[in-house]
Formats: sequence, C-alpha cells, structure tokens
Amino acid sequence: GDVESSRVIMDSREEFKLTSGLIPSFPKSMAYFCNVLNHTKVAILSIMPFAEGELQVKYLGVPLISS
Repeated sequence: GDVESSRVIMDSREEFKLTSGLIPSFPKSMAYFCNVLNHTKVAILSIMPFAEGELQVKYLGVPLISS
C-alpha cells in the first residue's frame, strides 16, 4: 500500500459518485494492511475514512497471517 494509490482510489470513488448518482457507504468499507509500515498506514487512513479491518485467516486452526 502506498499513499498515492489511496488518493487514486478516493478520486475514483468521487468520480463514480458523480457519474452514477450512487454513494458508496464508508461505514461498510474497511481497509486491510499486510506488511505496511505504521506511518504509511496512518497516512492512508487519514485519506481514506475507513476502519482498519483484520483478516482472520486460519488453516486447521493455525493463523496464517501474523501481525
């Protein structure tokens, strides 16, 4: 994840809203991160008003993603 990509996503969301008349729901949206530096994550979340999600990926009861 990088900050510029999050800006592109938000600009695309705005263009979608203006073109379609539909408004995507921020409360239903989540941002997921893996191997992203904390300062980058904070910068992205300051641009995208989403909650940070947590993936609960397990195989045979063992977590596959560590935090």
